[in-house]
Amino acid sequence: MDSALIQANDIRIELPAFKQLLSLDKEIKQRFPKDYGSGLAELGLILEKPSDWKNGGHWCTPLNTLSFGNTGTDGEHFSFLVLNSKITAQSPVIVTIPDGTDVDMSANVMLAKNFTNFLRLGLHHGFSSLVDLGFTPKAALPLYLSDYSPTKNRDGIFLEEALDDQGYEILDFVGEVLELQPYMYTVAEFILLQQRYMPLLAMPDDYDDPNVYG
Repeated sequence: MDSALIQANDIRIELPAFKQLLSLDKEIKQRFPKDYGSGLAELGLILEKPSDWKNGGHWCTPLNTLSFGNTGTDGEHFSFLVLNSKITAQSPVIVTIPDGTDVDMSANVMLAKNFTNFLRLGLHHGFSSLVDLGFTPKAALPLYLSDYSPTKNRDGIFLEEALDDQGYEILDFVGEVLELQPYMYTVAEFILLQQRYMPLLAMPDDYDDPNVYG
């Protein structure tokens, strides 16, 4: 085992918002049982209880991260970058995409400087779609740059798993309950996010990724 690998037992978790999200997940399952009985999982966010958080464990997973959820597809997972041996509301969030290995893809993308902004990003098109920031960065990033309310008929919608009307209804419901609005980057802000946090990632020795965002 690599000595840089974060051990969950050594991390202090101070994140009440995550408990709120777990409760909301249960409420969604009850409120929308017909097509969304799996709750946030239907939106691409399969949550893990904090007691089950662990390193994502893939070839491209940063060693100093703990995964709190996944999309349910091809090992794609969302993790907190662990700084100062704790996870708080200010911990940065990264998505790791084990299949993102082509020259124009990135296996790791910093999504947000904190947990709240991560949730706000998901309010656009769900959480599975955030993976497109690694798979198809040139096409995906513009969808997170404009001030708009999400609809299923967005111009240039290339999303492989676009949500139906009820999916967007649930996103609206999540935003209302958590009192959040969708988050929009500027290009400069997104690039700065990569430049600030990517150097802090402790990567496996054999990791080699083009990091398309530089």
